[in-house]
Amino acid sequence: MLVPYPGVTAVLSADMVTGNDLDDLTELLTRGEVVAARYLGPGVGATSWALSMVDVDDDEPVVPLTIVDGGPARLTVTNLPTTDPLPQPEISPEASGAEEQEQERLQTALREAEERLADLSAESVQSDGLARRNAEIETQLSSRDLEVDALRRDLREALRRVASLERQVEHERTAKRRAVQKSNKSKSGSPREVLGFADPEKQLRWDIQRTRVEHTRPEDKDEWRLADDYEIGPEFCATLDGTQGVSRDRVLQVSVRLLTGRGVPGDHHLRTNKSGNSPAVSRTQEDIEWRCRRAPLQQSSPSARRLSYWQGPSGQIKLSRITVHDDLTP
Repeated sequence: MLVPYPGVTAVLSADMVTGNDLDDLTELLTRGEVVAARYLGPGVGATSWALSMVDVDDDEPVVPLTIVDGGPARLTVTNLPTTDPLPQPEISPEASGAEEQEQERLQTALREAEERLADLSAESVQSDGLARRNAEIETQLSSRDLEVDALRRDLREALRRVASLERQVEHERTAKRRAVQKSNKSKSGSPREVLGFADPEKQLRWDIQRTRVEHTRPEDKDEWRLADDYEIGPEFCATLDGTQGVSRDRVLQVSVRLLTGRGVPGDHHLRTNKSGNSPAVSRTQEDIEWRCRRAPLQQSSPSARRLSYWQGPSGQIKLSRITVHDDLTP
């Protein structure tokens, strides 16, 4: 640090003092020494100058600077300080005591700084430990995410197997019922006429009731009752009769599961488009919001059949239509 004028300082880095990287500034300069420097301009602050010693020759003429533009120079060539050793003033006992007090103060400040440095080092070590622990936790979370993804894949596979088994059971029950009917016909000698309803909706409601009775165990019949307020949409019976590739018994069994609250594996909201983030299809009738859902009748095919229905806020169900997977019509 150089003081070219009282209240003005200039801080020089080592490369602004000497061009040799091996030089030690403590060997080149001493406190209180008067040196020659080149003025490079104002510094960063209002009381700072930019100086350089690296390009100043020993025999280079000294040009005194003026402190105020147009004013006299503080030092002239004739009264510049020399580099001769200054006479050492006698130190009085009072000054010596003040120096000792200052030395003690500096030593106390040094100890406090060292203690603070030790505290900061300990905090740094603790921070490094927390960072490592955080990295370990993130690694564990990533591993858990992979496990969750694997479990989800297993669940989807299990749901497909359940749906396949349900179709197999349905096929076997249908085959068994037809065999029994055939056996009864052969025993009676003449086929028994089975009468129903002329109205398709009344016939469908009767078939749903019959399917519930036939496919619900006696001990579960009180618990799994059909909803009293379910509705059948105007297109449901027509699409049921016109749909190929899925049996009427399968549609009746899925309808019974929906209307008794047992649920159907793979049941989901119908989206406005094929994007997974698109909103669910909904409509409002008489201030009641209904949401469209799809219950699978078949699996793993773009043309797999679906039972489309509307569900109200309190669980009311309105059977809408039988369609295929890629048909987004509610």
